[in-house]
Amino acid sequence: MKLIWNYCCIVFLVVILSCLNNYFTWKEIVGNRRFGNDSNQRLQRMKVGPGELGQAVFLDLSLFSNEERRQYEKDQNKHGYNVFVSDLISFHRSLPHDIVYNGCTKSYDIFKLPPVSVIIPFRDESWSVLLRTVHSILDRTPSYLLREIILVDDGSKNGELKTKLDIYLSHLYNVRVIRNEEPKGLMVARQRGIDQTIADVIVVMDSHQEVAE
Repeated sequence: MKLIWNYCCIVFLVVILSCLNNYFTWKEIVGNRRFGNDSNQRLQRMKVGPGELGQAVFLDLSLFSNEERRQYEKDQNKHGYNVFVSDLISFHRSLPHDIVYNGCTKSYDIFKLPPVSVIIPFRDESWSVLLRTVHSILDRTPSYLLREIILVDDGSKNGELKTKLDIYLSHLYNVRVIRNEEPKGLMVARQRGIDQTIADVIVVMDSHQEVAE
């Protein structure tokens, strides 16, 4: 009889602990989904990875092989920024809310604003930087304000920016690429994109930017 009683107590404790664990897990999920004043802290809990909330990424170059070190330096010299670190950072990484310049804090009735076409000319931009630019626009712009994104490739030689890019963009809503077979200058590429827009308002952006909300 005593053995049965002990067994029942153990089962009861297991059930109680399981219920408590489920309860706290549910509270954490609900808390992560709730948008409050402490949104930076919420994002910090939800997002884990290099560069989240704009945090710096530090590398120990002693871990690199000689070949990796040469490629690292080659990419750095070619693009003028750290391509290796960029490739580690998510296309959808979180950004801190205090990055907006004070002069840009004026409020607008966004429901009265016209939709825009966004033009992004590029030539041999690194894959991760270009797509982080595109996704930051898609992630942080109300859909009713974004008519289209047009990427204008000014004669890139990087094969990754050809068929692979076309296939990737085909899965994104209202994003397309047009191409100059040979480089004609980014000013010409920009104008070619502008000539193909369908919105009355046009925004021209560099291919290595991330936008705020």
